[in-house]
Amino acid sequence: MCTFAQPEYLFVGHKVSAAGIEPDPEKIKAITDMPIPQNTADVRRFLGMATYIARFIPQFSNTTKPLRDLLAKDNEWSWGHMQQAAFDKLKGELASERVLAQYRPQAKTMVSADASSFGLGAVLMQRQDNMEWRPVAYISRSLSETEQRYAQVEKEALAVTWACERLNSYIIGLQFTVETDRKPLLALLRTKALDDLPPRIQRFCLRLLRFTYGIVHVPGKALITADTLSRAPIRRPLTEEEALLEGEVQVFINTVRDNLPASQPKLQQIAEDQQQDSICSQLILQCKRGWPQQEELPQQLKPYWVHESSFSSFATDYDFKHVTSSPYFAQSNGEAERAVKTVKGLLKKNTDPYRALLAYRVTPLHHGPSPAKF
Repeated sequence: MCTFAQPEYLFVGHKVSAAGIEPDPEKIKAITDMPIPQNTADVRRFLGMATYIARFIPQFSNTTKPLRDLLAKDNEWSWGHMQQAAFDKLKGELASERVLAQYRPQAKTMVSADASSFGLGAVLMQRQDNMEWRPVAYISRSLSETEQRYAQVEKEALAVTWACERLNSYIIGLQFTVETDRKPLLALLRTKALDDLPPRIQRFCLRLLRFTYGIVHVPGKALITADTLSRAPIRRPLTEEEALLEGEVQVFINTVRDNLPASQPKLQQIAEDQQQDSICSQLILQCKRGWPQQEELPQQLKPYWVHESSFSSFATDYDFKHVTSSPYFAQSNGEAERAVKTVKGLLKKNTDPYRALLAYRVTPLHHGPSPAKF
């Protein structure tokens, strides 16, 4: 099908528009949307991937210093502005034209794929005229709940199959090489007869029949980029049930975290971060001057009006702590949302609200008698 007068068009990894030619956002999304490292192991993996192509990144040592400092033996884990800036800059470099190679159909092509216990990752590489291998596209995704129960060899086979299908526009019709760190896959995907394969592996093999490829084994420590992407995959959208559960878990985590004593370096970092934040710095200033009338507040401070002294006194008198949920994310207030869902269900089934209340009060609870018996 032909289309004309389009404002932009995607073609083999590039977006062509009036502004010129730029990389397709989808082929770098696995890097640009990579989640923030949560511990030193995550930082070490990310730095390993970046170091693999460090020769293409200017001032690599200076850029990575805030991240390398986190790996020092006696350092306390503290992710601040400097670490975030270094992480964002490195992601930008990994997704830049300085690192990414232009796709060439005639170049030798390789797909490196890997699977972790919760994600898949892959990178499309091509050999340049100077015999160096450079990335062309990065991809990753989370495993579904069902896929997480696969055997590890099945996850690795899924990673290869998914990577080839996602990179179909680059590799269909070409002879290319697949890299994997799971040695049994060499026999399962290339030499064994289909009749001898387990059903799930058999389905993967059938999906791969349209591709012309050879598969080679490389040690896990050499599969750096694909391994890092599989351990920091792009998150799939949460189901309603998962979002509700995540909100409840987050409330519990916040409760525990709020009652943990903070170290002196952490308190100092919090104070510095508050001074640098535009909203926090204004709030501190308003608190020092005395809380103004609501109509006198700047627009960005008005959402915080509920924390005015009269409300704080009300919370103190009734012995409760006021914790706000995330804006536009009702699931984070999980227990209240679940109660609302229960009440809505009762009112739908009972047109008389008094009967609905009666039904609620006489229903036994999971941990004991009904509310009416208390």
